[in-house]
Amino acid sequence: AKAMKPAPEIFRKVADDYAILPEETIFFDDSPANCKSAGELGFQYIHVAPGTEFKALLAEKISRDSN
Repeated sequence: AKAMKPAPEIFRKVADDYAILPEETIFFDDSPANCKSAGELGFQYIHVAPGTEFKALLAEKISRDSN
């Protein structure tokens, strides 16, 4: 069966297929609905607003988590 974001099934499938733990995974997306769905399943997430540099968001996340 096919699944698309923001359906929870797609996040579960990716976690299962790639043997990742949601709580150890950061999901980046430009859709608040997709971020919400991922967050409800335990994924860390960062909403990427239009015009935002991905590298800047990742650096900010790493900096926050290391403090």
